Amino acid sequence: MNRVRWHNVVFRNLTTDAEHALLDSRAVISGFSMLVERPTAGHRDATPQPPALALLFVVTTRDTNRNGVLDAGDLQSLILTGPTGENPRVITPDGTVMTNVQFYAPARKLLIELRRDTDDDGVVNYDDEPAQYICDVPGGTARPLISSDTASRVRALLK
Repeated sequence: MNRVRWHNVVFRNLTTDAEHALLDSRAVISGFSMLVERPTAGHRDATPQPPALALLFVVTTRDTNRNGVLDAGDLQSLILTGPTGENPRVITPDGTVMTNVQFYAPARKLLIELRRDTDDDGVVNYDDEPAQYICDVPGGTARPLISSDTASRVRALLK
């Protein structure tokens, strides 16, 4: 994930001259990644870079920590688009912060670590319990990697 500080992204189709913005309201984009399918071992291609499957953005849209600015202390969303910025959609549940994301190209899946305010202190940080999610690329939405029943049983072993 490339760290950035952008307030929006504008996409332009060079064939049709059509343009559209990723966001339609005030926000900060703090991360960006182009998800590409890796060539298989031994595969030689004349193209230096495989084509993109999707684009992924980390976006903060609300001042949830109420400090007057959009910053790293606010809740975030992951937005997934098509390879040229089409069909942007939020793929993570509301009320979460993404603390890690990895793209597993062979399976076309995102592995996402999200955190909520699990200790009820009004802040989402590394003191809160992480949850692992998975998302199909390009058309999926993040869903828990393991069921809540299994997570509860494992959590009970720690007490």
